[in-house]
Amino acid sequence: MEDRIEINGEWYVKEKKDTTTFTKSIVLDETEFKGRVYESDLYCFEASLIMKGDGDYDDDCSIKFTDKRTKPWKNEYLDNPLWFFGVLDGDKISMQEIPEMMCPKGLDELIYVIEDLIERGWLKRK
Repeated sequence: MEDRIEINGEWYVKEKKDTTTFTKSIVLDETEFKGRVYESDLYCFEASLIMKGDGDYDDDCSIKFTDKRTKPWKNEYLDNPLWFFGVLDGDKISMQEIPEMMCPKGLDELIYVIEDLIERGWLKRK
């Protein structure tokens, strides 16, 4: 038998690991998502699309934005589709935050990301 061993004439049986107590005591919410990462030497844009309970995905994505120009890097979470479209359209109110967040090259990168996410169906005008 593979689960027994003899030591000095005594037979010992391998104990089975009890995982039920451990797994039953842990309660976590799980979220499935798909993601895309766009990265340059200055910025990183990590887009996530959350799966709903019915297996479909949300209509809009969120973006974790990382400014890598200084250490420690700064992260912001962008999740307002109206703001994304406002940036794309050059809306004055949406554009107010941009100079604090990124340089002109970063704005070009953000516009590229937004356009790509629209093309992929991750962002939709309502």
